[in-house]
Amino acid sequence: MKKISVFIALIAVFLSTSIGRANQPVALTNQAANAFTFTQLGYGDDLLVGPYDTSFMYFSLPPTWALTEGSTISLTLTHVFTGGTTEISPNSGRSIGGSLLVFYNGQLIDTILLDQIGTWTTTIEIPTRAYIIDTDDGRQDIRLFLDASSTCDYEDIQSSVFVHGTSFVDFSYNEVLPLTDLNAFPRPIYQPDSLVPNRAKIVVPDQPTAAELQAALAVGAGLGSITNGELDLELLQAKDLNDTVLNNENLIFVGLATKFPILSSLTLPVRLSQESGIQYSVIEDEDGVVQIALSPWNQEHVVLVVTSNTEEGVVKAAQALSTGVLIPSGEKYLSIITSTSAPQQPDAVSEDVTLAELGEETVTLGGYNGNYFSVDFYVSSEQVLGEDAYFELIATYSNLMDDTRTAFTVALNGTTIGSTSFADANGDIFVDKIEILPNALRRGRNTLTFFSDFVLSDNCYAPELDAIWVTISGESTLHLPFSTREVVLGQRVDLENFPQVLLQEEGLEDVAVILAQNDLTSWNSAMKILFNLGKDAVIPIAKASVFYADSVPEETLQEKNLLVIGKATALPLLSELNQFLPAPFPDDSDEAEQPTLLVNYRLLPGVSVGYLEILPSPWNLENVVLAVMGNTDIGVPMATEALLDNTLANQLIGNFSILYGRQVLSTDTRLGPTRDGLTAQMPEEAVEEEVVAPLAAEDTQAEPEDLVVGGTPDWLLPLFGISSLFILVLVAFILRREAKMRVKNKAKK
Repeated sequence: MKKISVFIALIAVFLSTSIGRANQPVALTNQAANAFTFTQLGYGDDLLVGPYDTSFMYFSLPPTWALTEGSTISLTLTHVFTGGTTEISPNSGRSIGGSLLVFYNGQLIDTILLDQIGTWTTTIEIPTRAYIIDTDDGRQDIRLFLDASSTCDYEDIQSSVFVHGTSFVDFSYNEVLPLTDLNAFPRPIYQPDSLVPNRAKIVVPDQPTAAELQAALAVGAGLGSITNGELDLELLQAKDLNDTVLNNENLIFVGLATKFPILSSLTLPVRLSQESGIQYSVIEDEDGVVQIALSPWNQEHVVLVVTSNTEEGVVKAAQALSTGVLIPSGEKYLSIITSTSAPQQPDAVSEDVTLAELGEETVTLGGYNGNYFSVDFYVSSEQVLGEDAYFELIATYSNLMDDTRTAFTVALNGTTIGSTSFADANGDIFVDKIEILPNALRRGRNTLTFFSDFVLSDNCYAPELDAIWVTISGESTLHLPFSTREVVLGQRVDLENFPQVLLQEEGLEDVAVILAQNDLTSWNSAMKILFNLGKDAVIPIAKASVFYADSVPEETLQEKNLLVIGKATALPLLSELNQFLPAPFPDDSDEAEQPTLLVNYRLLPGVSVGYLEILPSPWNLENVVLAVMGNTDIGVPMATEALLDNTLANQLIGNFSILYGRQVLSTDTRLGPTRDGLTAQMPEEAVEEEVVAPLAAEDTQAEPEDLVVGGTPDWLLPLFGISSLFILVLVAFILRREAKMRVKNKAKK
């Protein structure tokens, strides 16, 4: 009954506070531009439950801010006691509610005694000593630690604190110039958990060579990996630079030094000349050069230049940047790259390999060590097809944890393959065999991840004192049998295999992107796909190749997975590939046929659709071809979006899909004719024999994004306040009555 009362009280406090704010705007009334609520920091309301609990908030300040004396944290808290038989009074002189410790950047800045019940706001000044950042990524952090260990001396008393999302930090700062130091890259272009949007534009020459596009896509793939996909990135040509872009964006110029006249007058560490390129005694023509400078158009932003006197050097510079680590060459704003290498890929593991052989002698989870870790290993094509693979887990654990409630989970490549508990171990060494299902392994790098959700047997053990832990033995073993079956990857490949099908090599070096010349739309689609491949694979370096469709080397066709992007009539390679496509394109047409379908339709003029097709490479069945196509410039981004949007990607099956807006129509042409043609399922306006609206009108259709929400009625907040007070009084009355009943029962005994 006591546990139920505790639960009801906590839920009541939570609902009464959160519902009361449900219709309020997030920002504070008359909030200053330099003040940010916890909700705006991305964290919102938080409930800390005693005896111990903690909350972390991480954020990055704008790159033009330098904190000064006077910054404050305004905390709005609701403190409540639940359970127990002890009379508790805020005025009794017994502060058994504990304390809330407030840290900024790891420095203790205040200790709040929880000696009152209810809601109040307190303001804490952040001392300048706390502005020092220990992290390499430049993030600030706020940590709240509830220490209610004093309640452990009382029967079933629980002290809890509700931290309101309307709590805020008011920053006092001076305006400064952003950092121009390659040691700090990717700052200031990208900062994790930034208070302002992370945004940049990659600028290529007006007529880029395939090598210059390869360099630009390498930068995009690398930034996807470095930023975990949290950077708003777009590809532009130099001719697209207007005053709006120049004044409001961080710019990354990628290309030969002679191709950017706009940079000739820019004050760079190494000057670029349109006539002679880079003229610097220590820089050779084949060297890559990366340099950073303040933007001459707006010094709140920076310009990053990835360049060389040769195409080979431009690619080197871009690949170096894609690693996320740039070593300055004597000056913090200049890096000179002489060579890059493909990542060294270890051999596939043997049939039985221990964690120790993978470099993990023993691993301890819990306390300061965190609750998870991962280990990488490599698998051959023969092992992917092997049967009866498993992982044998050997572990020991703390006897202070509740082994019946502590969960332990093992995942392979992001897919859970087994969960277990220590309930049956009875304090002994724990051994469990976790089966690996077919198709969970993939050729090349695989990642085995261990998660544990620890539960103390007694909540009064401090969780940060390593009271609970699990140690995984280095003798835990992966069993990965080889298969004698012939390996031909292309025999069965589906759209749902994306992106894994293109992530076989560490640095995407087995991927060749095939594009049309003078097609910025397709170049941007390619950049977005590689950006997301970088994010998904966390690549060490971006080594994907890029070719224009009229000049793809035979060696590339034989050895690479092909990512073909654009409209059919702009891709000469389609003349060789067309007969093998699940849905080929007629001569001089950008609309795909569906020859194996019983019903085919013709699209009306002006209707844009995208196409996704995947097939074994006709040049080498161990490789694949993924075609991202469109019948118009609008259709290509539709197909790209279907690959990158989780909601749409989950609908991709088989080897062929048509994309119409956010509608996905998929089939597998290898299974023979379907009952109806795919286009028969499309909206009527796509197939009716009547004139449709022009593309411009279609492209500006209203989207239900900008919804306007009305403010909170004046009577609503007082009502919630009164109801909250009533609930608290009711809870206190019930608890007090329970306490008196227990005292009477004890007296009778």
